[in-house]
Amino acid sequence: MDRRRQRKFFVENHHQELRKLQDEYERLRRTGKYRDPDRELKDWIELEKPVRAGWEQTFELRADVAARKDASTFSEILCHINHSIRSHRKDFRYRKKAKQYETLEPELQIIRSEKWELPEHYKKYFEFGVFQPHRELDGRLADSRYRSKIKGYRFSTPYFYEPVIRAFYATHRKIHRADRDSRIKELENKIESIGGWPALFKAYHDCTQGTYWWYRELPGRYEVYGRQEIRDGFREFLEVAVPRK
Repeated sequence: MDRRRQRKFFVENHHQELRKLQDEYERLRRTGKYRDPDRELKDWIELEKPVRAGWEQTFELRADVAARKDASTFSEILCHINHSIRSHRKDFRYRKKAKQYETLEPELQIIRSEKWELPEHYKKYFEFGVFQPHRELDGRLADSRYRSKIKGYRFSTPYFYEPVIRAFYATHRKIHRADRDSRIKELENKIESIGGWPALFKAYHDCTQGTYWWYRELPGRYEVYGRQEIRDGFREFLEVAVPRK
């Protein structure tokens, strides 16, 4: 066997082992082809009484726009383009680097052309084209080199809405299995220790973790709010997000 064939054999064998680890990783996390929204909803338990969990920043109609005769029209539009972010800090600041801070801000969403659900005559309030969001869903500034391009409708007068900050209350609790979480962490460390994320991303481009390596960024860690208890092999804590149906 010549060197080229031998190298190809070892690379293919290495990728097969990585794909097995990735498959188990996605199955445990219920991502990719294993995503099951109905099963995810069963992991959430509704609280008897909402619990205070940080702050929420969202959009609402300006006072002068709310006094207009067509205020109901803009209220209905807001239901489709509104965006909310949450933080444990009221100023919504986060540390980007050492001694460098930025502020999270929500951004009105662009409606994709295939997901238009408003009446047709509402399109006169929108601009149609290909747009790039300036912020990520978590409120961070998006890198100009890697902004996604969305073909759809963007609200033409965004100053009709203003951001407001109010207290946020958790309404649901999520239960995680401690044994599953430990296995997920073990797989993450194993794949990372052998440089698996870059290899998977280069070879298949379907690995989310690989994109962070590709863009030279670290994955953002979402903070958990509320009390945490470990009981009978289950880890219970309060989440700040309600599960999406």
